[in-house]
Amino acid sequence: MKRPPVLILAAGKATRMEPYSREMPKCLFELAPGLAILDLTLRWLREEKIEKVVVVTRPSLVNAFRERYGDSIEIVAT
Repeated sequence: MKRPPVLILAAGKATRMEPYSREMPKCLFELAPGLAILDLTLRWLREEKIEKVVVVTRPSLVNAFRERYGDSIEIVAT
């Protein structure tokens, strides 16, 4: 059975996390060197056989997601 896609909302401004969140969304903060929060989430989703992941973010953050994940996720800017 094919699993439905997962939608991850990453468009908030995270003002309480400033100055760290000005250039990077919270889900790209690293839990350990080289392991972002979203990396761990994507790993768990892949283990559950989720094939399509859509991340909704602000236009200013699209490049941060593209640089890290390339075409492995779909990125939608709002």
